Amino acid sequence: MGCHEEHKVTYATYMLTGEVENWWRVVNQTLPHEGGIISWEDFKASFLENYFPKDLKKQKAREFLELKQGNMNIGEYASKFHKLMKYWPHHQNNGEELCAHFENGLRADVRIVVSIFQIIDLSTLVSKCRIYESSLKRKDVDM
Repeated sequence: MGCHEEHKVTYATYMLTGEVENWWRVVNQTLPHEGGIISWEDFKASFLENYFPKDLKKQKAREFLELKQGNMNIGEYASKFHKLMKYWPHHQNNGEELCAHFENGLRADVRIVVSIFQIIDLSTLVSKCRIYESSLKRKDVDM
């Protein structure tokens, strides 16, 4: 069951302690209260601005752009890819570019096989990579 929009800030701030709780006491006085309620988006933006500085966002975006599969399996690579992609400002509504970036980070043996399909949906691409990786493992067992 989801949380109603008007309760999100209340639930989140209830968990704050120490320095963050002190930050909230100050910010609570400055954020706009629409109908007596601070919007979740306003709270989130203020929190991230204070506790997730721009230089760290840039570092995470750079990490995303430089991400390679290396020794990770497809699941690990996809998980890290998804975790970091939110820091790349162009990730929304850009499936084709995300797929191209995901493919570019794949090990050559996997990239060569999946790139011929020109997949432009990221979840489909990840799924096909997993299937291919799984088939490689089965081949190793059969030999």
